[in-house]
Amino acid sequence: MGDVRPPGGPQRDGELRAAGGLLGEARLRDILFTARSVEAEEALAIGLATAVADEAEAYVEELCERLAGHAAVTLRVTKEALRRLRTVPDGDDLVREAYGSEEFRRTVEGFLSRSRKPSSG
Repeated sequence: MGDVRPPGGPQRDGELRAAGGLLGEARLRDILFTARSVEAEEALAIGLATAVADEAEAYVEELCERLAGHAAVTLRVTKEALRRLRTVPDGDDLVREAYGSEEFRRTVEGFLSRSRKPSSG
């Protein structure tokens, strides 16, 4: 089972740093010290959520379909780059991995082959 702490309970330093960067220290103090719940609309307004949906299942299905259509290597290096913003300053290896991948090469070749076709106009 995952790590479960009650609202207002002890938090890990990295979690506090990330939350403080997102919310600002004053708002983070308010939420932690009062141990209050953050409702959906407030979470959206302060950046804790990116969407609020009446039909959550339909929203999640649509989001999953959209993500499944993205290049796997691009998603992986983007996730890693975002993780590294908190810990590692340099991400050039991720750029090399993405742009050096076979998937990227095929995508560029496909794009270039379409743009080289003579226009019919």
